Amino acid sequence: MKRLEGKTALVTGSGRNIGRAIILKLAEEGANVVVNARSNQEEAEAVAAEARALGVEALPYIADVSDHQQVTNMFAAATDQFGGVDILVSNAAIRPHEPFTSLTLEEWQRVRGVVLDGAFHVAHAAIPYMEKNGYGRVVFFTGDGAFKGTAQRAHVSAAKMGVIGLARG
Repeated sequence: MKRLEGKTALVTGSGRNIGRAIILKLAEEGANVVVNARSNQEEAEAVAAEARALGVEALPYIADVSDHQQVTNMFAAATDQFGGVDILVSNAAIRPHEPFTSLTLEEWQRVRGVVLDGAFHVAHAAIPYMEKNGYGRVVFFTGDGAFKGTAQRAHVSAAKMGVIGLARG
């Protein structure tokens, strides 16, 4: 028996890169998966097909995690198909480069919206399902930029450090 058989995992930002690798590892361990991408349906479908080839069910879902209603709709779809979400990996991020003195309020809010608000939205949506089912795991991705900062990424570092505070809380 695979370790995660009978569980469902949702990974934000899983249409490529680290998110894709996480989806495939979870699928390899037997978890059904929800593949989330912000806008690229083709990428989400491709990763879902790779997961299905590993013998699990997969739901590709397009949702911007910075939008509370889109996240609510994504979790409703996951519940309709799988009965809820047991494992949440909050991985979605954007990392634009912009000198702090040139950073606009809109750019600050856009990064915060995806990184920090997105982590809040998905955790807030997932935890009630986990409590109801008596099982749950939440993983937040940040990176070392939260701790040491990076030139032209003050907004990203600040949002990532906020995720750390959210996880600790």
